Amino acid sequence: MFLRKLRINCDRGVTLVELLIGVSLLGLVFSLAYSIYHFGIVTFNRGEEQIALQQEVRMVSKILSEELRFADDIDVLSSEPSSPYASGENYVFVKDNKLMQVTSGTANVLVDSSNQGTLGIKFKPNGSRQVDFEITLSTDSRSFEISSSVIMMNIETLPAGISPTGNVLKYSFK
Repeated sequence: MFLRKLRINCDRGVTLVELLIGVSLLGLVFSLAYSIYHFGIVTFNRGEEQIALQQEVRMVSKILSEELRFADDIDVLSSEPSSPYASGENYVFVKDNKLMQVTSGTANVLVDSSNQGTLGIKFKPNGSRQVDFEITLSTDSRSFEISSSVIMMNIETLPAGISPTGNVLKYSFK
């Protein structure tokens, strides 16, 4: 008898109010799921861009270290050289948010960060045979920096009068 009283009348359907509440809740769940999905995709893409740029900067750091290690003459300059570049001199500097390397009079882009942030490079002689360099990439919200040192194998002592810091490194091989 008690169960008969609790029995729900199955003959009538869903009311309009119940249907609207159900659809609204379903829409809320779907919009929340989409928001989480979209946030994940955006975050993943930003992370991939950051990783790619960091890998480029690390690769450039490795290339610079290997190449500078065997230079016969170096100089640190405060401003970029004017083109046309001399054929026997090599340079490394940042121009228009691109890390440039000039070899044999030809400019090559090592890293292009035009759409990813502000790129900078700084060179600093350290001791008698060592040159430190720092490559930085910064945006409004984050920053990446890599520092390295190169011991010059073919130079006994750095040239007298070399600038203590600069944004351009000039080097040559004999």
